[in-house]
Amino acid sequence: MKQVLKGLSYAHKMASVHRDIKPDNILFTSDGVAKITDWGIGKFMASVSKSKTAGIKGTLDYCAPEQFAPYEYGEVDWQTDIFQVGAMFYEMLTGVNPFAGVELAECMGKVLTYNPEPPSSHNSEIPDELDEVVIGAIEKKKEDRWDSGAVMLNELKRMIGKKETRFIKTQAVELDIPPPPEEEKISCSECTNLIGFDNKKLRCKNCKKYFCETCEEWIDKVPSYKGYKVKVDYPLCEDCYDEAVDERKRRTDAFIKKKKSSGWRKAGDDWVNSIGMKFKKIPDKNYYMGKYTVTQKEWTAIMNTTPWKNYVTNEGDDYPATFISWFECQEFVKKLNSKEGYNKYRLPTEEEWEHACRAGSTTKYCFGDDESRLGEYAWYRKNAWDVGYKGAHRVGQKKPNKWGLHDMHGNVTEWCQNWFNDDRRDRVFRGTNNGYNAHRSESAYRNGNQPSSRNSDGGVRLVRNI
Repeated sequence: MKQVLKGLSYAHKMASVHRDIKPDNILFTSDGVAKITDWGIGKFMASVSKSKTAGIKGTLDYCAPEQFAPYEYGEVDWQTDIFQVGAMFYEMLTGVNPFAGVELAECMGKVLTYNPEPPSSHNSEIPDELDEVVIGAIEKKKEDRWDSGAVMLNELKRMIGKKETRFIKTQAVELDIPPPPEEEKISCSECTNLIGFDNKKLRCKNCKKYFCETCEEWIDKVPSYKGYKVKVDYPLCEDCYDEAVDERKRRTDAFIKKKKSSGWRKAGDDWVNSIGMKFKKIPDKNYYMGKYTVTQKEWTAIMNTTPWKNYVTNEGDDYPATFISWFECQEFVKKLNSKEGYNKYRLPTEEEWEHACRAGSTTKYCFGDDESRLGEYAWYRKNAWDVGYKGAHRVGQKKPNKWGLHDMHGNVTEWCQNWFNDDRRDRVFRGTNNGYNAHRSESAYRNGNQPSSRNSDGGVRLVRNI
């Protein structure tokens, strides 16, 4: 990543923006040096804002917000590359692309609305400071991201100190970048001597003055800073240094505040939010699935309503919230996101729901094809309705599937995001209630209902994006 950022910094100094940074475009030489390739859709910065080419230029999983919504986030520029590098760095550290999706709409929705958990949520050995380097690159607004590749590189170097990355049998070396062209040199204010940016100290050899690249002023000497709070590779005057310290403190405080306010914590094998909802990570996917159907306690905590009280049904903190419409579920999601401070919660697509229900299986049920075992995992007609009990049971009374999800094969039906068919009248629900037969408890079973409908067997299970 240091090599990538150094190469990108040089490209930006040459007024060139890549617009499609992704793992496929980072190649390695035989001696382990990273090279940024495929500049096919790159543009000179001076002409980027004038470019009106049709379509989205970039790979969907790594696109920045401004590539999807320039009217809100501004034109594509060098900070588009910063976002893409941040997404790639996130994937390098965790193995997960935070904005990956199956279709354009899913990718766009994640890029524009979802803020990924810090990389350390995937690996506790990742330090908070490295979290900050990554998250600072994938902020939605360009003004909140690292100002340049050079700044991000400095932050990364500061974090790792003097430890140098080594490849197996081959030491990683810095990119062999040629010096800038003549027009990139600056003229000393005293003696007009030309100084190139390959002069790392930016010092005039004749009159010994230094150039502060931030404010573009000449200074007599580099102040001696005790215990660098902000490490830089070029001279800063005192005012610019103080501003850099303040900016770093602002970013750090904002990052820590955001991380602490999420209410998202590890509890055993579960991830738990601020109101106690438990989630399970779906293997090789960018989302968590609710461990249980949303309970009456959780619904009341967010909505302050008890729709099931108007009907004859079982009540209690651990019983599923029922008699809730698809529209009310959307309101629940909206209010929960507002409370948590992240736009991460949503209804699952039916594809996501079925994938989570199957838990890697290809059989009728998550445990196989043997119908006689269904009662171990689900409430359905044979073990509930036919014995005289016609209400929903408490969540989590039956065995979970191998991914830790309970009641997927039967207790209440669960709303999904999709339309049931092309006429767009009904929304999909998956799963079955305890009055359905074994056939309707199969992983592939689907049904639908009008989104305004409320039923004794109608509940919801949420997804939380990474």
